[in-house]
Amino acid sequence: GGGGGGGQGDPPPTPSKLKVLARDGNTFPGDFQVQTIESANMSDDQTVAIIASETGTPSLNGVFLRTPAGQIRSVLTPGDSRAEGLSFANVRNLNMAPTGEFAFEIGNELDNDGLFFYDGSDARALARTDPGQTPEGFRILGALRVAQGGLVFFTDGTSPCEVDNTDPTDPDISCALRIHEAQGGETRRIEVPNALTNQTPTSVLLEVNSRGEAAVGLSARGNEPLVGLIRDGQFEALLPRRGDIEGLGVLFSARPRAISATGAIALDGFFDTDGDGERDQEHVMLYDNGFITSIEKNGGNFQGNPEVDVRAEGIDNDNQVIYRVVFDSDEAGRNLTSLRAWKDGRRSFIAHEGLAFAEDHNGDPQDILDIDQVRVGVNGDVVFVARLGVIDEDTGDRRISGTRLIRWNGGPLETLLELGASVDGGTLVDDISIADINANGDLLIISSLDRSGTRILLLLPRKGPDENA
Repeated sequence: GGGGGGGQGDPPPTPSKLKVLARDGNTFPGDFQVQTIESANMSDDQTVAIIASETGTPSLNGVFLRTPAGQIRSVLTPGDSRAEGLSFANVRNLNMAPTGEFAFEIGNELDNDGLFFYDGSDARALARTDPGQTPEGFRILGALRVAQGGLVFFTDGTSPCEVDNTDPTDPDISCALRIHEAQGGETRRIEVPNALTNQTPTSVLLEVNSRGEAAVGLSARGNEPLVGLIRDGQFEALLPRRGDIEGLGVLFSARPRAISATGAIALDGFFDTDGDGERDQEHVMLYDNGFITSIEKNGGNFQGNPEVDVRAEGIDNDNQVIYRVVFDSDEAGRNLTSLRAWKDGRRSFIAHEGLAFAEDHNGDPQDILDIDQVRVGVNGDVVFVARLGVIDEDTGDRRISGTRLIRWNGGPLETLLELGASVDGGTLVDDISIADINANGDLLIISSLDRSGTRILLLLPRKGPDENA
């Protein structure tokens, strides 16, 4: 099932709640001429942080804040002395707390890198390379998450570092990693038992919840912890490498994907089930109060097709786990995705590639061909971008008929937005990018207008101003 279109040839409807927040060509404070809206994040009250590039060569980036009332404020822009020596040609890794504080990275990575934090009124460096290096030894930022109230968790790389320039456009960097927590301008290192040497900057995984806890995924040797929890500045080991988990096997690696408000963690685990020292089984699991539940494992079948891969996507505040299963399709030999939900032992099928989904705007049947950008809201919303169309039975070629933003929350699939809709005097084209989803289910979207490639930042509220549910 799903939302259908209008009559033959009708353009897709434009949601009445859809708001235009910013677009390429805008002038931001400081006479900043926006060339491209690069990225954005959103708090629960619809405050939005924006990274935009300005016209000119080289194209430099600035960081801005949009208030719920629509005011644009400058946070950090090229030439600001607070970022002396750092390259504004590369500003990225925007991460915003539900309460509106946010952090971002400026610089060209190794030895020209900085982590900045905006507390609601001012931006300051939490970590950076020279000049003014802090914390001591900082050379490159790794993972970054900002929790409720502006509690920042991040990893960094310190010496010894190695750079492999086999691909000069994308060099491989490895360093010794550390984990830090910062609040109120104070940064402290979180000690873990793992020897995190010779690691890529992002090999430690961080996921946070509304209680200010961080689930940590670690590279491990021997019996070091694979998964832990940071609470009140202390690291607690949860799952050790080579731990024997009853009914599942010996755990060789694990990756936390999300942590709920109660501290339950959705994670992927890789097991040796036959004692030969090799990983041979993958599970999506829930870790909750010391208990592990296997939600799904690879090796099953979906509609007669072998399931080859599983991966957790997120968890909501009712500890419903959203995950994907990859299955081998038949004739074409493609890997396809089945998106599913699990709660209290019950499984729901959300959507899968190949699912018949309403009709196109000429009244012809169409299928979901691609499921992309799965986002899980803590309120239970699951949103994703679906490319729709048909596969030619004779040639196997894909014919795309449309792209939609789709939501699921336990009922039928609901179309929220579709390419081709009219917005701000133009037509949405190219793609729909989900920039963020907040705790209320409000969506922040980046798309493009017409064929000019003008990027536009859109807000799609979950509720209208007069709605209570």
